[in-house]
Amino acid sequence: MIWFNGLLILSFIVICIMFMGYRKVYISKQNTQKGFHKLFFPFGLFVYDRWLKHRPNKVLDSMKYLYPLEVPGRMAEKHYVLKICMVMEALLLINVLSIAISLSLPQNSIISQDGLIERNSHGQGEASYKLLISSDDIVETEAIEVKVSERKYGPDEIKNLFESSRSYIDSALPGDNESLEAVTQPLHFFHTIPDTGVSINWKIENYDFISSNGEIVMENIAKEGVITSVTAEVSYYEHLMEYTIPVKIVRPDLSDKERLIQEISQQLEAADLSTITDSDLKLPKEVGDYQLQWSEPKNNMSWQITLIGIMMAFGLFFYKDQKLQDTLKVRNDQLLLDYPEIIHKMVLLLNAGMTIRNAWEKLVFDYQNSQNQKTVIKKSKRYVYEEMTVAVNAMENGMTEVSAYEAFGKRCTIWQYLKFSSLIIQCLKKGSKGTGHLLIEVAGEAELARRERAKCLGEEAGTKLLMPMVCLLVIVLIIIMFPAFISINL
Repeated sequence: MIWFNGLLILSFIVICIMFMGYRKVYISKQNTQKGFHKLFFPFGLFVYDRWLKHRPNKVLDSMKYLYPLEVPGRMAEKHYVLKICMVMEALLLINVLSIAISLSLPQNSIISQDGLIERNSHGQGEASYKLLISSDDIVETEAIEVKVSERKYGPDEIKNLFESSRSYIDSALPGDNESLEAVTQPLHFFHTIPDTGVSINWKIENYDFISSNGEIVMENIAKEGVITSVTAEVSYYEHLMEYTIPVKIVRPDLSDKERLIQEISQQLEAADLSTITDSDLKLPKEVGDYQLQWSEPKNNMSWQITLIGIMMAFGLFFYKDQKLQDTLKVRNDQLLLDYPEIIHKMVLLLNAGMTIRNAWEKLVFDYQNSQNQKTVIKKSKRYVYEEMTVAVNAMENGMTEVSAYEAFGKRCTIWQYLKFSSLIIQCLKKGSKGTGHLLIEVAGEAELARRERAKCLGEEAGTKLLMPMVCLLVIVLIIIMFPAFISINL
């Protein structure tokens, strides 16, 4: 997996080098991108120019509404390029993280070059390893459990400690078999009975049929099956009892693969027993006519992390579009909230003797001064004043007042502003007499609309707070009830 992640990272480096000079003069003039954005910005521009620039989309229209003082095409270009940069950055970081996880996995091999597995020292218990086995064409890669017993003391140091009862032996000895009259799976040779201080030593009538750990030696079993017995030496201090149990072994139909795995397990068991006092266990290199190759399974999650990272990267691409739509919704809500304020200010200035254009320019001038003032808390952009600024710039560049006000209403895209612009145009065409009275009526309607909008926003806020309130209620109930349950238990 490391090579795959490394190949992706190398491809990112190649992309950065290949497109380093793409529209270099344009990027240097922008001088707004830093860090990884600056690294992938040329490639993002190339993708945008090649495939996205001439596609019909709603982003350009959204940019016209959100950034009225900017060039919509340039803002749409920046939006798409930043999306591409975010995807590239996410893919790069995920691949770096995947390589880091792969390198952090244990590098020390359990199996030595000579095919040896080191045993646990005295008293450390039995070790169990899950290894991968392969042999020619019959077993490509198969997981097999290898149990390596701890190093034991000599026969003079071993003590017999256990005892058992007949009923427990009858229920536990069959293991995974349905009964002892049709044994196909290993017998359960347990050596202790829990909570009794009893030990059991097993005697096998014929080791050609049953190994010392209960494994069935299937290659010695006839097709019609064999009848043998095992004896349990049940001991408890000086007390000793022997219990002989008849066992009928039947031969199951095994595939070549199952038979080979069985032979490998038997050889592992024999090698483990024959080298019980050695520091290592040598793994068999061949079984019959088959050559064995041993390896270790690696718990490597880099594939999963890479897949999740790719999904997240593409999710970021579409997240930018969703965020753009959310910003557009915020802009429309802000226009509705600012509508009564604009109307009242226009009425005030018109009643003071100003013309419509002078009142309009006064509002824009005051807004720009407030935005330029340095304060601790940065003032947010007000979209309606931005649109009014666009109208002032248009009139200064030669556009007529009627056309400027009409374009203002269309850019706002909300029927209240369309009505406001139509009213101003009507007053310009028919004279300013009665303009204040008409605007006062509109201001009353705007105030009612603002109250209704504030009421809706309050209801939405209450709905959003419902889930946190439920969580707080659950926490309070837990705090109250937990001491009560503790006192009941005591």
